[in-house]
Amino acid sequence: MVEFGLLNFLSSLALVSNQITDGAVDTLCQASQTPTCKVSALNLRGNQITDAGVVSLRQALQTPTCKVTALNLCDNWITDAGVTPICNVTELHLSNNQITGAGVASLCQAIQTPTCKVTEFYVSYNQITDGGVASLCQAMQTPTCKVTELYLSYNQITDAGVASLCQEIQTPTCKVTTLGLGNNHITDSGVASLCQEIQTPTCKVTELYLGRNHITDSGVGSLCLAIQTPTC
Repeated sequence: MVEFGLLNFLSSLALVSNQITDGAVDTLCQASQTPTCKVSALNLRGNQITDAGVVSLRQALQTPTCKVTALNLCDNWITDAGVTPICNVTELHLSNNQITGAGVASLCQAIQTPTCKVTEFYVSYNQITDGGVASLCQAMQTPTCKVTELYLSYNQITDAGVASLCQEIQTPTCKVTTLGLGNNHITDSGVASLCQEIQTPTCKVTELYLGRNHITDSGVGSLCLAIQTPTC
């Protein structure tokens, strides 16, 4: 019989960069469902968790006794097949896995449902293209979507994807305040599009990350004009 006593006292559990597989995830899931377990933040970054482990976690998170609200699954072996709706957490980290546009489409269906609680969404270091961004944009505009922080750095997003994001962030129903787009394929043209939108009164973005793209002095000039406008 597995002893879960230690988890009766912990509120945050970090098991980063170990050799944890789906078998240990099953054990953790059993523990997290016990009424006495107080863990609310579970960090499993940098392990050997596959799609099967994600399914187990999703089932555990759906139980009323599970208190986990922050789940970090970065740097594992998760593919599009494992991107099942994980809606019971407010903070979801899926960066540096093997997620493509198809996986993002599945996630988008989840995050726009009224019961989904996710507010911080991390999908950096994946294989997301402009097509995946378009799916995200549709989801972010729905009144029921609660996401306020969206991190898409280190993907394959171009100016076309930025144009989609620009249409999204200016809608009154979009709640995004933090947007991470570092290390993509964005040029001065994409920056110009962003500058137009961050000046609109309905845009709520207060933090914008654009490091390691293809931005020149021209793009910086556009940003300088935008950030000094009263509505930015």
